[in-house]
Amino acid sequence: MSDSTDSLTATPPESTHSASKAIRKQRGLVYLKFRNLRNKSDHYAPWNSSYPIVHVDTDQDTWNEACHRLQFKVLPSLRQQINTLPKLLNPPDLQDDILNGSKLKLITEIQSELDHSLDQMLSISAGIRLRPIPSPADVDDKDLKEMKEFTRRGVFFKLHSLNHALRFIFDLSSVANSIDDLIKWLASHEFINIQEQWGPELSSHEGNITQVTKLINEAIHQVDVESTDDGEESADELIIPDLDKRAIPLAESLIPVIKLSRLFFRKLARDGLHQIPLKSFTNMNSYQLETLSESAGFIACDFSDIIRFLKGSNENDETETADFITEIIRKLIHRFDSNLLLAIMYIIPLIPNSINSPSCLQNYLVMWNNLFLIATHRCIRAAQSYKADSQPVDTDE
Repeated sequence: MSDSTDSLTATPPESTHSASKAIRKQRGLVYLKFRNLRNKSDHYAPWNSSYPIVHVDTDQDTWNEACHRLQFKVLPSLRQQINTLPKLLNPPDLQDDILNGSKLKLITEIQSELDHSLDQMLSISAGIRLRPIPSPADVDDKDLKEMKEFTRRGVFFKLHSLNHALRFIFDLSSVANSIDDLIKWLASHEFINIQEQWGPELSSHEGNITQVTKLINEAIHQVDVESTDDGEESADELIIPDLDKRAIPLAESLIPVIKLSRLFFRKLARDGLHQIPLKSFTNMNSYQLETLSESAGFIACDFSDIIRFLKGSNENDETETADFITEIIRKLIHRFDSNLLLAIMYIIPLIPNSINSPSCLQNYLVMWNNLFLIATHRCIRAAQSYKADSQPVDTDE
């Protein structure tokens, strides 16, 4: 909980003197209860035998019961308690509550309910056994539905995020968002949960396009300055741009690759499950789900690495820059090969027949792939041309 609870004991002198001894004692107990609630998660540490851990993922039925309890009982109750409690902690109201302590009594009741909700939530969190990220050869859980490692890991980390937010209980928006996020994860289709992990990464594509465009424009401006005949250069014109002018075609070839990457995720998210899917689970195993969900983040990092090398192209070795960018582009091709295969095999079959039929989306993705391969190969050729331009010319005859 937060230090905002200090306001319970920070009353004006006249209020303190007029309050009865019982009321003052009750205020102190309320304050101590908040401190105990803040540290409640420590009780569920593995070494504390007073709170034995009961695993909730031993089998499908046990796991489903725990998730159902979280989604429909624990989290809704917790959200109601979180919304109610701050309304009772208005300092002027507490200062006036010196006769019968009715406000403090209500606060105590909410604290008791909150304590019960936290016990249930933390016991479930402690009962999830977090396993290492599986390798492809070790994963065969595509038929486990809600109990796939991908889903379990999502619940585990979102519970820990919520527990962290609850330490600052008076930051209502943070706590409410954490509760809603966990409920949504429990209730959503697997592919919807994947899309949620794409969202923050896709926004970086706009920034990448802006960065590359700026690098190109600055380098072009420098070329224009060098081509003038006035012989006079201002201080600004003497600034060396980040992008080597010989790398301008390479940078220009990167923009279509970024735009097509963004288009893949947006199209799949917008049309892939625009309707209610035929079933709540894909036939992907946890490794495949992790691959698809994390791909947007890895691809965003790949573009950031390329831009970093472009920015240093005026200082770095041309061969090193060209070889690095070529390697990253080939890695991007491999990532999207995996994404495309997973989408065609496991996502498209879940779309009900309609005007936007599965075959339409599949045909679209095939055309997209052709354009993406053209764009990436152009980028690789541009990198190799940049590398070739840096090689010394053989003058021997």
